[in-house]
Amino acid sequence: MKIVLYNDRLLYRKENSDGGYSKWLSRLSDVGDTIDVITNDHEEERNFKRDEKEVIAKQPDILVVNAGINEVWRGYWKNDYIQPEEYEKLLVKFLKNVKSACADVKIILIEPTISFSADKKHWKRDLEGIIVAVRKAAIQAGDDLIPFDGILAKAVFNAKDKTKYTVNGIALTEDGERLLAEKIEKSIELLRNR
Repeated sequence: MKIVLYNDRLLYRKENSDGGYSKWLSRLSDVGDTIDVITNDHEEERNFKRDEKEVIAKQPDILVVNAGINEVWRGYWKNDYIQPEEYEKLLVKFLKNVKSACADVKIILIEPTISFSADKKHWKRDLEGIIVAVRKAAIQAGDDLIPFDGILAKAVFNAKDKTKYTVNGIALTEDGERLLAEKIEKSIELLRNR
């Protein structure tokens, strides 16, 4: 089974298949699974059209989409915040085009998240609309949704440690990467058994 992880660059300390949550996912996955990583560059405007070609070229069996935080970040860094409705349309179009070109692909969407970070509290307000857009896109064109915003908040709450799972409220620590990989693995198993 070929698994493709489509990420926002802002999220991870390492964006290749040897690092980030893909490292943990490859340890959990079945022998014979291959994992490729495609990283959406936050320096450029909405890259779905360009990235769609790269995803389709890889012909994934499972596509894991973990995107949305770049759009919030760009709003503060480049004053280029996208409205949630527009983001939803772009994301749905991307997902439907991938499904059209990769007939048997199953798509897992992950809610973007910001954990408890004092310098990014104001980001959460803007992220809420993007989270809703991802949820709506999952309903329209996805096969599963991982509600990671709530999962991460609960994990941080239980740990009583704001730094256990994220470096800066966004980039995941090894504990955060492992947590996300475990949730993805459960989702993949669910889709395999459907």
